[in-house]
Amino acid sequence: MRRGGPPITTGVLVSGVIAALRGRAIDPAPLVERAGLTGVDPARASADALPGAESMLAELAADAAGDPIFGLRLAEAVDPRDLGLLYFLVRAAPTLRDALSLFERFLPAANSGVEADVTASAGGGAIVDFRFLGAPRARLKHTVEYHLAMAVRVCRSIAAGPVNPTRVTFAHPRLESIDAVEQYFGCPADFDAGSDRIVLARSALDLSLIAADPRLLQVLSGIAEDAAAWSAPSRPTVRRAVGAALRRLLPAGEAKVESVAGALGMTARTLSRRLEQEGTSYSRVLEGLRTELALQYLSDGSFGERSLDQIASALGYHDIAAFSRAFRRWTGHAPSVVRDNPGLARGIVEAGERGRT
Repeated sequence: MRRGGPPITTGVLVSGVIAALRGRAIDPAPLVERAGLTGVDPARASADALPGAESMLAELAADAAGDPIFGLRLAEAVDPRDLGLLYFLVRAAPTLRDALSLFERFLPAANSGVEADVTASAGGGAIVDFRFLGAPRARLKHTVEYHLAMAVRVCRSIAAGPVNPTRVTFAHPRLESIDAVEQYFGCPADFDAGSDRIVLARSALDLSLIAADPRLLQVLSGIAEDAAAWSAPSRPTVRRAVGAALRRLLPAGEAKVESVAGALGMTARTLSRRLEQEGTSYSRVLEGLRTELALQYLSDGSFGERSLDQIASALGYHDIAAFSRAFRRWTGHAPSVVRDNPGLARGIVEAGERGRT
């Protein structure tokens, strides 16, 4: 996998879609072309793909096949071993709870079009929320059902006992074959629910795994860490997105990580993890941007006449005292001193730039 390159998937879904179409005597070539999967040979058994194009192919194929549960059938047809490193890594964990933690950590390295957040639920269970990238969520149905069904199938294949969620939810609506979905997952399924989620009970999470292997887990974890590092987004990407969102939100007093994460379409936990992968944190990005903007407002001719309370408000502070304390911490000077000495502001900026080189 290439560091900083475009998002990719393992191609397992593409391969499964092509095999399913050929099994129904449907020529996959026109659909592959419509999905924008340039360079993918439909006759091949596997192919890498951009997440958005991969999802589009699955949706087009479901329509061509006229199959309302196309995604579930794909999950049944795919061999979990074809998922590669991720599958063998989670299989080597001691319990299903440990496997889910590894799944959350390393899923983006296997498929940059899907992210999962695993959080604790009442009674010691877990909620697994999925987020799909690369295509508008409103256009996805069978792709999402495939991924959730595949996650459950993997859990069932590695656990030393039965695994049935207590509930699954989907953000898209469904008017037919709901019973087939509930039969697959073995639990109630809610549609048009606002989230793509699997809920698991503590009894399932505590199950031991059939192929648990501490030594293999250690080896594969090291390989997975390397893969995650190579597949991580280029360093400025998420940080720049956070900065851009903060520039819009700060004047309204919205400096909380939850507000910025929501503006970027992810959870606060996912945003923190993505920033950590880039070697920074939300608080560091926020403080760095506030310092940059404060110095600009205090020294730039077009902002220099602003009163300090206006600047404090533009930076998301509710009062000038909080801004002044923060500014002193950043620069060692009072804001009024820097405002009255533009050369001092430029010197602080230049010193900061030298410190980053």
